[in-house]
Amino acid sequence: MEEDALAFLTDAGLVGRFTMDNQGRWPSEDKELLPSKIGECVWWLAVLAERMELDFADCVEQFLNERLTALE
Repeated sequence: MEEDALAFLTDAGLVGRFTMDNQGRWPSEDKELLPSKIGECVWWLAVLAERMELDFADCVEQFLNERLTALE
């Protein structure tokens, strides 16, 4: 599981770099990979949740409910 968490963090870092490239702040030749890397990060989170015996959809729903409550 630790290796999967590290893989997620690596991909999350790439999302950050590709986002900065999208905004003209970090040059990258791979900027077209941004949508794929965002999707891959979501996938890694689902894998990690499953391995920790958490329901991914429940985790997202709980976060969104907390977020909505904070905005009220």
